[in-house]
Amino acid sequence: MSASVIPQTLGAILIGGLFATFLGGIVNLQTILYYRTYKQDPLPVKFLILAVWVLDNLHTGFIWGGLWYFLVQNYGAHDKVDSIPWCIALTVIVTALVTFLVHCFFAHRIFLLSKKNWFMTIPVLLLTLLRLVAASVSTWEIYVFFENATLICL
Repeated sequence: MSASVIPQTLGAILIGGLFATFLGGIVNLQTILYYRTYKQDPLPVKFLILAVWVLDNLHTGFIWGGLWYFLVQNYGAHDKVDSIPWCIALTVIVTALVTFLVHCFFAHRIFLLSKKNWFMTIPVLLLTLLRLVAASVSTWEIYVFFENATLICL
């Protein structure tokens, strides 16, 4: 990669990471408000909210690891800009897991609100599963392509 595009590339990574952290903060706030407001919700829903919250914070941590990898650990290393550290690769599968959980919750709501209509629910579940499989394959392909890359972000 040309050295003239390095600042734009790293700038985009930094802005994206800051924006993702901001959105993660919104998820934290929504989680706190949920647990304060909906104390009577069923336990499975509370566990779902907890799982989404944990996965989102894990996602944010992986993004921070990627920012550290590019902006601190490999500062000035122009040959590392084209690499994908594992912490960034893992954001793909974590995002897919969050999406899978949330879409399964929506599919459950569709199922209940449609008077248990499987014809409306099955396509949502199939597409949700397909998204999870595609993200898993993408993460695996990153692993295969960058098998000599560092396995540690920090």
